[in-house]
Order: sequence, then structure tokens, then C-alpha cells
Amino acid sequence: MESPRHLKTHLPPSLLSPEIIDKSKVVYVARNPFDVAVSFYHHNKLILTIGFDGDFEKYWDMFEQDLNLYGPHLEHIKEAWELRDHPNFLFLFYEDILRDLPGNIKKISEFLNKSYTDEQIEGLANHLQIDNFRKKVFVTSEPRLKATINPEAQNFIRRGKIGGNEEFTEELKERAMKWFKANMADTDIQFPEFEI
Repeated sequence: MESPRHLKTHLPPSLLSPEIIDKSKVVYVARNPFDVAVSFYHHNKLILTIGFDGDFEKYWDMFEQDLNLYGPHLEHIKEAWELRDHPNFLFLFYEDILRDLPGNIKKISEFLNKSYTDEQIEGLANHLQIDNFRKKVFVTSEPRLKATINPEAQNFIRRGKIGGNEEFTEELKERAMKWFKANMADTDIQFPEFEI
């Protein structure tokens, strides 16, 4: 593609071109592991070609052992966190984006040396607001993908919220927090307030 172009990926920086951060602008979005695990779980249930067949506790076992697609999740975030001060790297938390979508659109625009009017930013924020976005993304009804979609699973764009994950039992919450604290002991990353 001709410039300007963009690439969206779930890969960690170490699996991208070593020159990417010096030659390109990188916007990295980190999300707390509990919401990510629930989201991935439902994604795995939706996409039949992934082949996951199990309940959330089984999925959490895999997530905790770094056996999930795009894992290990916390190491992925730690790697990006180390790059956060590079002038071509913008590290954002998903939770902060949700709490102030227009402000973060403006922050990303400035990082990319783009300028938009307040009206354009509000229009984009409205488009991206999860309830509106969900109405416009029809992955599950795409004819070419129908054979790969589990019709009994939840939609591709699900909740997009912070916390309140009913998939975690009290026992699993306790175990997950223990895992989280042990894996975050070697970093100063502070996820915005979140709950399981």
C-alpha cells in the first residue's frame, strides 16, 4: 500500500520488524488480563477454527499457563511498557480510552501529527462507542465467514466494558489475583482501576 498506511496486529513488539519503532509510529493498547481472558474466551468459543471446547475455568488454566493465542499476555504488556518513553511509541490503557474516548482520540491524533475539529472527534467517538460500533460490525453475518462461526456463541463485538466478568467464580477470582500479583511483582505497571 502507498503511504500513509497502517498495520493492526496482536503481536508483541519483539515479533515485529526491529526497525518498526524507529521508522514508524506505534500505538499500543494494553488491557487488564482479566477482561482480556474473558474476551479471548468468548472469541475462542465464537471462532470454530480455533478449536477450543471447554468452560471458562479450563480457558483460564490455559491463560494462566501462557498457552493461549497471543500469549503470554503480561509479558506482552511488559515488553511494550519498556518502550513507552520512545518518541514513536504511544502506550495507552484500554480502560483509560473507555473512560475518555474523545480525549484519547485527540491524544492519538496529536501523536500521529493529525488535527481534527472537536466536531470530527465527537463524531468518531460516537461511532466508536461500543453500542454503536457493535451495530456496524457484522463479522458473524459475513457470508464468507459463516462456516467458521459458532451460531450459539456471543457476537464478535461483545461487551467492551471494564470488569464485572461473571465468568470468574469467587475461587477463580482469588486464584487469578494471586497469579496477577506474582507476575506483576517485577514491574511498575499500574493498570487503571479495574475489577475482575
